[in-house]
Amino acid sequence: MGIRAKELRIGNLVNCLDETYEVSGLGTRNDVISLKGRNLTAMNLINGIVINEKLLIKLGFNFNGLNFVNQFITIDSKDNCFRIWLGSCFVKNIKYVHELQNLFYVLTNKEL
Repeated sequence: MGIRAKELRIGNLVNCLDETYEVSGLGTRNDVISLKGRNLTAMNLINGIVINEKLLIKLGFNFNGLNFVNQFITIDSKDNCFRIWLGSCFVKNIKYVHELQNLFYVLTNKEL
């Protein structure tokens, strides 16, 4: 199942036809978005990028032997689910890169 346009922000990474693109524009219609290097794209072609350990490292997280950490949040993996922690407080389970990007921005006011 694809994702909805209202879940996305400019700068989010998404999958379109097995390629990774950055969202470059969100229109008033919920059925198309703009992708960097691709122009307008139908939302039914857009999917989330499933988070994995390699992507977390690429996004700037360090693995401390137990969890993935950066200066703001901690991410652990349990039962094929990535869990976000702010200090000792559990925040949310996530599955996709755009969810992590959006949550990171909300919590830190910084882009991931």
